[in-house]
Amino acid sequence: MTSDLIVSTVRNPTVDAHLWSNFETASKKNIFIPATNSEYATSNELAIGVHGFSDEPASYELEITSSDQSSKSNNSEITITNVVNENSPGYAKCDNCGSWIPERTIALHSNFCQRNNIKCNLCGKVMLKGEEQKHWHCTYCNKFGDYLEKEKHILIFHTSRPCSCGFEAESLPGLAQHKRTTCPEKLITCRFCYNLVKQGSPSTNQHDLLEGLTAHESYCGGRTTTCVKCHQPVVLKNIATHNMMHEIEKQNRKLPPLCRNKNCVRIAADNVLKLCATCFGPFWSPTADPEKKMLYTRVARKYHSQLTTGCGQSWCKNLVRYFI
Repeated sequence: MTSDLIVSTVRNPTVDAHLWSNFETASKKNIFIPATNSEYATSNELAIGVHGFSDEPASYELEITSSDQSSKSNNSEITITNVVNENSPGYAKCDNCGSWIPERTIALHSNFCQRNNIKCNLCGKVMLKGEEQKHWHCTYCNKFGDYLEKEKHILIFHTSRPCSCGFEAESLPGLAQHKRTTCPEKLITCRFCYNLVKQGSPSTNQHDLLEGLTAHESYCGGRTTTCVKCHQPVVLKNIATHNMMHEIEKQNRKLPPLCRNKNCVRIAADNVLKLCATCFGPFWSPTADPEKKMLYTRVARKYHSQLTTGCGQSWCKNLVRYFI
């Protein structure tokens, strides 16, 4: 029996705890992992395991290659089978093996084929007489091949496997899938307390189920924390939705008005001139001015001074003027 090839994103994968596997009896095995696979795309490393089915010593070689996803999928979806000389002039089909033989030798071939070969009625495989005793078809699935494969195939794919949590899988790959998905004893890193804990049974809360929370995360996420933006208490498992609400409010918020001074880019303050606090500073006065007359006088005086003498800066183009 050949060895089994298993791959996982967790170190030290076993036959009952892995993500991808190949339990075929062929001497050369391969596992194709598409780049779009979510478990592969979110992992930084892959662990490869080679497990022998029996105690006999075996040697192996590992080869890792990368291939184009699109070309791989196209090759697997389109299969073209060409039968040599099918329906060609001068050829006839053998009733026993189905091969196309020249008409001048079809009688000789048919006699030899009927005497030495036999065809399986289930899969159509042609084999020598006597070898049909080694030919085997699984009674549970469509698997067929050599009789020596039967014991391993039945043991791996059609033998129930119990889990330590009480669940009973129908096969070894089914047990591996259970352990990496719904098993209550699966170890996870809690997204709230960041501890390595058992995920527990599925949550009974529909909101937690939609969020993909495990039983531990549903309980651990029930604690409250204070929002750093609005300083309101928020449940941990709702913090993402709460932050999204703040982001939506931020996007819908209107832009504040700018200072009316075209040379200023600050936000306007609450004053009658709609200037920012810096630009409004020269016009401010502690004297009561309910009708704003004194304020308008200061503004007019500032305009007059700017137009006649300038501001005194080197870039100011308002020169001092002398009146005669």
